[in-house]
Amino acid sequence: MARPGKEGALPTNPRLGDYPALTARRTAIGSSRLAFVLTASTPQKYPHGQSRIVYVGTTPDGARGLAQGIAKHADAILGLHGVRSFEARIVTCHSRQNVKTWLKLEKALLMAFRREFGAVPLCNSKGRKAKPGDEASYFRRDRVEAIISELS
Repeated sequence: MARPGKEGALPTNPRLGDYPALTARRTAIGSSRLAFVLTASTPQKYPHGQSRIVYVGTTPDGARGLAQGIAKHADAILGLHGVRSFEARIVTCHSRQNVKTWLKLEKALLMAFRREFGAVPLCNSKGRKAKPGDEASYFRRDRVEAIISELS
């Protein structure tokens, strides 16, 4: 039998995966500046409980930046114990003049997560020592906490 890569080698059979590797929806295209949450297929352990949330981030580049963020964190997330897949969920808010609301929303989500679970998500380095700022004046605390609970 011939070896692969040599003349006369047997052809290989391509195989289609069982599930889509990435699905995009209009939600990501609607805004250029986004906050997003990456959730693992299995809950991960934190000091005050378990959550599927493994990363909270932002992108100023819309869908392109979201795809880059997913690619950047894919190896770390899929390397976590028991994780076979993960999803990206977009969190939106109304824009305000002269305010980078997507950054404020990211900080509000990280602070709410840290309050509930005792630490920031496993793949986040940002937010470990963050102190509360003016996020409460932009977002209702109960709604931010509800988003964290829903995604956990």
